[in-house]
Amino acid sequence: MDAMETNITGARSGPKDYVKNDSVEGQKLATLLEIGQTLADTPNLKGALGRVLETLGQHHGMLRSFVMLLDADEDKLRAEACYGINAETARRVHYRVGEGVVGRVVESGKPIVVTQASREPLLLNRFSARERNSSRHELSFICVPVRLGGKPVGALGADLHYKQDRDYDGETKFLAIVASMMAQALKVEHLIEADKQQLLDENIHLKQELRERYDFSHIIGNSSPLREVYE
Repeated sequence: MDAMETNITGARSGPKDYVKNDSVEGQKLATLLEIGQTLADTPNLKGALGRVLETLGQHHGMLRSFVMLLDADEDKLRAEACYGINAETARRVHYRVGEGVVGRVVESGKPIVVTQASREPLLLNRFSARERNSSRHELSFICVPVRLGGKPVGALGADLHYKQDRDYDGETKFLAIVASMMAQALKVEHLIEADKQQLLDENIHLKQELRERYDFSHIIGNSSPLREVYE
């Protein structure tokens, strides 16, 4: 699968290149800071992920992007958030683990870079936007795993304009950091949900204990004073 290999140019860097690289790295650091604040400050994880994808689109030229997570049965991947993709379409899209590029990323736990999307048959185009744009501009697709506890639980994917001299290795590492930050936010949400469930279970258990402890069913009488005692 030659199209799935990253193309890295080996041209020498001159003074202007160093200035350009410093600027790019500075923008990436600023974006990571913004993403961290977004994930920390937005109470709803789905909304936070959507804002993160929007940030990537606005500052890093990622035309379309999505986060897909495994469902409860860990059988299918479903879109949790998207950018530049029709929301109704995204709700209908799913991949099985191992299916297409996205499914293989989750299956292997390794990123995949498709430098020229039009040449890769494993890109199933279920979000459809890539097909409509391929006639005008060649696109590249980068997909990295979202890991939780060392296990892939989803994928972050993004479309960019194809550029022969693009630093695909750098873009992939940058997206991998973003995916790691998303995973931490997902971990926090899971912990919060687990705490809520534990409190709910304890509440139900305590109510049952109270009912058993203060069971007045053996008392005979239904006068007004006794009804007040029952209450």
